[in-house]
Amino acid sequence: MPDDGPIAAMKRFHRTYLDGYMQRVPEGWAEYQRWLPIVAAARLSDGIVEQQEWLLEQVRSGLAASEPPPA
Repeated sequence: MPDDGPIAAMKRFHRTYLDGYMQRVPEGWAEYQRWLPIVAAARLSDGIVEQQEWLLEQVRSGLAASEPPPA
Protein backbone atom coordinates (compact mmCIF):
# COMPACT_ATOMS: atom_id res chain seq x y z
CA MET A 1 0.00 0.00 0.00
CA PRO A 2 1.51 3.40 -0.98
CA ASP A 3 2.30 5.98 1.66
CA ASP A 4 -0.49 8.58 1.63
CA GLY A 5 1.14 10.98 4.09
CA PRO A 6 1.88 14.63 3.34
CA ILE A 7 5.41 13.93 2.09
CA ALA A 8 4.14 11.31 -0.38
CA ALA A 9 1.44 13.70 -1.57
CA MET A 10 4.00 16.48 -2.03
CA LYS A 11 6.25 14.15 -4.05
CA ARG A 12 3.34 13.07 -6.30
CA PHE A 13 2.35 16.70 -6.89
CA HIS A 14 5.95 17.70 -7.59
CA ARG A 15 6.48 14.85 -10.06
CA THR A 16 3.17 15.52 -11.85
CA TYR A 17 3.92 19.25 -12.11
CA LEU A 18 7.46 18.66 -13.40
CA ASP A 19 6.32 16.10 -15.96
CA GLY A 20 3.77 18.55 -17.36
CA TYR A 21 6.22 21.47 -17.33
CA MET A 22 8.99 19.53 -19.04
CA GLN A 23 6.66 18.47 -21.84
CA ARG A 24 5.91 22.13 -22.60
CA VAL A 25 9.33 23.77 -22.15
CA PRO A 26 12.14 22.63 -24.46
CA GLU A 27 14.96 23.60 -22.09
CA GLY A 28 12.97 22.61 -19.00
CA TRP A 29 15.41 20.24 -17.27
CA ALA A 30 18.43 22.49 -17.75
CA GLU A 31 16.47 25.47 -16.45
CA TYR A 32 15.16 23.42 -13.52
CA GLN A 33 18.69 22.32 -12.58
CA ARG A 34 19.94 25.93 -12.67
CA TRP A 35 17.14 27.24 -10.45
CA LEU A 36 16.76 24.34 -8.01
CA PRO A 37 19.61 25.35 -5.64
CA ILE A 38 18.41 28.96 -5.58
CA VAL A 39 14.81 28.06 -4.84
CA ALA A 40 15.93 25.46 -2.29
CA ALA A 41 17.98 28.09 -0.45
CA ALA A 42 15.00 30.42 -0.36
CA ARG A 43 12.68 27.63 0.86
CA LEU A 44 14.98 26.96 3.82
CA SER A 45 13.71 30.20 5.35
CA ASP A 46 10.19 28.72 5.41
CA GLY A 47 11.26 26.47 8.27
CA ILE A 48 9.69 23.26 6.92
CA VAL A 49 11.54 20.70 9.03
CA GLU A 50 10.47 17.73 6.90
CA GLN A 51 12.12 19.26 3.82
CA GLN A 52 15.19 20.79 5.43
CA GLU A 53 17.68 18.00 4.71
CA TRP A 54 16.57 17.63 1.08
CA LEU A 55 16.72 21.39 0.58
CA LEU A 56 20.23 21.54 2.06
CA GLU A 57 21.33 18.74 -0.27
CA GLN A 58 20.06 20.71 -3.27
CA VAL A 59 21.86 23.87 -2.14
CA ARG A 60 25.13 22.00 -1.51
CA SER A 61 24.87 20.25 -4.87
CA GLY A 62 24.27 23.54 -6.65
CA LEU A 63 27.19 25.19 -4.90
CA ALA A 64 29.51 22.31 -5.77
CA ALA A 65 28.43 22.44 -9.42
CA SER A 66 29.04 26.19 -9.62
CA GLU A 67 32.57 26.11 -8.19
CA PRO A 68 35.26 26.83 -10.73
CA PRO A 69 37.71 24.01 -11.41
CA PRO A 70 40.95 24.12 -9.41
CA ALA A 71 43.72 26.15 -11.00
